[in-house]
Amino acid sequence: MMYFSHGRTALKFGLKYLDLKPGDSILIPNYICDVVLHPIEEMKIQPYFYDIMDNMEPDWDKLNKTIDKKVKAILIVHYFGHAQNIERIIKFCVQNNLMLIEDNAHGHGGNYNGKLLGTFGDIGFSSLTKIYPINFGGSLFLKNYSRKVNSNVPLPSYNSRVKKLIKRKIRLIPFIESIYRKSPSYYHPIINNQKIIKDMLIDNKSLKVLNSININEYKDHRNSIYKFWEYFALNNGLNPVFDEFKISCMPWVFAAYAPNFEERNKWLDWGYRNNIAVFTWPRLPINIANEGGEALKRWKRLICFPIESWMKLDQLKKKIIS
Repeated sequence: MMYFSHGRTALKFGLKYLDLKPGDSILIPNYICDVVLHPIEEMKIQPYFYDIMDNMEPDWDKLNKTIDKKVKAILIVHYFGHAQNIERIIKFCVQNNLMLIEDNAHGHGGNYNGKLLGTFGDIGFSSLTKIYPINFGGSLFLKNYSRKVNSNVPLPSYNSRVKKLIKRKIRLIPFIESIYRKSPSYYHPIINNQKIIKDMLIDNKSLKVLNSININEYKDHRNSIYKFWEYFALNNGLNPVFDEFKISCMPWVFAAYAPNFEERNKWLDWGYRNNIAVFTWPRLPINIANEGGEALKRWKRLICFPIESWMKLDQLKKKIIS
């Protein structure tokens, strides 16, 4: 496993490992965060977007019609830490002679049939900061380590480490966080799109913390918070994105659908009033958002309830009930 500062940086070096050239194409789901496109566009690779369904699985009927000679790989996402149907995806790759890029940014530490998510593809990458209390962290799995990847990039600067530390500490103090937090962005999924970042490795402190973590303890804790939000959602007219979230997976957040755009916005307001970081996901690529298709319709209904390592289930229950 190789470690970088961010998951998108890990993806960039993974694409280099796959030896993709300018003009090559990869299949990418149209419901995806805009930052995934940063390394793809930087390397002048052409993204071909494919549709997914509300359960976050590919629309296989449409996907089978998107293959041409320029397509070299497919990127699949384990949304919110929930495992995709690996067997079907691998079969699709074999049938179409495609390399598999496994986006496990949401679910580092999760398992599928006893094997770590993010290790089934030709490459796999994860965003470690979404799961663990570290300031930097993106991991890259390579199926064949006999090929070298040039990762001669710097560590995070002192200033960037301090900024990350302050930002993370603020989140741990509800009163201070309430001062700095922003009101939810309701009306367009490209507001506050992130800037392109510099290539960096993981910092030594984050790597040390990561190596000391008991992943199973984190998984158990996060699954308990997930179950609480699931019960809460079902009792408040919200529909979980997944009928079943397997405990072998590592949940990033609890995701659910509101009946409509207005109802979703009410829940964003509820989270803001109660200092609970309910949010929308993702920041869609600009062209996907502007199309106004199924991806945008989904965005208008989907909301995420937070799961954090520092959350205590009994305190969360008390806060919500009161």
